[in-house]
Amino acid sequence: MKIRSFTLIGLIFAGVLQFGCGLFETGILSQGDTATVIAKTAQIRTSYAVVAADLLEVKRGDRLDIDVVIVWNVKRWARDEIDQWTAFGVLQRHGVEVASASEPIDSTPTGMLVFGIMGAIAAHERRQLSIEVSRGRQQKAEVGGTSNRAPLGYLNVREKVDGRGIRTIALDPERASLVKLGFELYASGNYNLIDVAQILEERGLRSRGTRRYPSRALSASRLSTIFRNPYYTGMVRNAGKLYKGRHPRLVSDG
Repeated sequence: MKIRSFTLIGLIFAGVLQFGCGLFETGILSQGDTATVIAKTAQIRTSYAVVAADLLEVKRGDRLDIDVVIVWNVKRWARDEIDQWTAFGVLQRHGVEVASASEPIDSTPTGMLVFGIMGAIAAHERRQLSIEVSRGRQQKAEVGGTSNRAPLGYLNVREKVDGRGIRTIALDPERASLVKLGFELYASGNYNLIDVAQILEERGLRSRGTRRYPSRALSASRLSTIFRNPYYTGMVRNAGKLYKGRHPRLVSDG
């Protein structure tokens, strides 16, 4: 029996025992492992996108080389009830079972009931969380706060005020002057975006690198996005509206 797993999965003994199969190529994985780690550890393709691609290659009624898709829980299965039942239906049509490592889900009537209830609860929690996040962003914007990672030329920092750590925004001493230079060059009308990108690259301006994306020179399209961002004029934008920000402005709005 072959197993295809995706997203965050845990010790899959529950699924293994339920379907009477060995661990095979899946191996024993911890709940904290990501799909990338799983793929490297078990040397198998583990994303749900791969499962979906496989399904597109076969006709209705044909069986796949997958017998079971094991998820950690229904919360990791789909974003809402429509996605949940659509994906489940596609797998069922091709003879693929769905198992959860932490919930009593199977193809029995009771298992399907649990599957539906847990999916509805998970969808409700996601919608409620989305509302709370949006409310928090709105409240922060109204007082001039920055909800996301500061754009290029700024830094998210922590300052001590009355002995307490406060999150705030400061100018990036390495990049702020170069970003400002880019605004000035483009506003002069003597340089196009490609010219400005080349000049800034020669001056040493590069993006802030992350673990996933290394630092790199700015493209013309990236500069276009920066030049249209009202954040640099001291404003914050949320839900299509502008609010006066508490961060220092980098350029004038003229």
